[in-house]
Amino acid sequence: NKETKKLKLETNQQKELADAEIVKLQAELKTMRETYDITDVDPEENSNSSSIMSDTQPNLQQLVEELQSIRPEWKLFGLFLGIPDDDLEAIDVDRRNVGDKLYVLCCKWLEMKPRGTWNDIVKALKKIERLDLAERLGKKYTSSGGTSPEHILK
Repeated sequence: NKETKKLKLETNQQKELADAEIVKLQAELKTMRETYDITDVDPEENSNSSSIMSDTQPNLQQLVEELQSIRPEWKLFGLFLGIPDDDLEAIDVDRRNVGDKLYVLCCKWLEMKPRGTWNDIVKALKKIERLDLAERLGKKYTSSGGTSPEHILK
């Protein structure tokens, strides 16, 4: 009976250590995903397609490069991305160059919405009636091509 209790205690201690190790590894994985902008991809879902899937998250460089043509509309675009008015005003006051304003806007959006996707970008572009750019980025970065009815209406 003493042996059984001792064995149960050792088993529980090992289980607690294993659970603690799992939590530690999950935290490390989360940090790595955030640091290296890694998203989960289903290999079967991606195997027959050369396009990037719609849940792909843009990085700062991609955003700034792809959105250069909306520089004059940066503020309205930011509004439809969900950036608060106070933040938009602060960007406007703090930055003189429109390119810098767009850059800071992209940084702010990525900070506020680290899981934001290209579909979010395409939807905001449609709301500011930049259908040309929305269509191009939709085709380039989303599985639906950004043209499905539910994306047009949202």
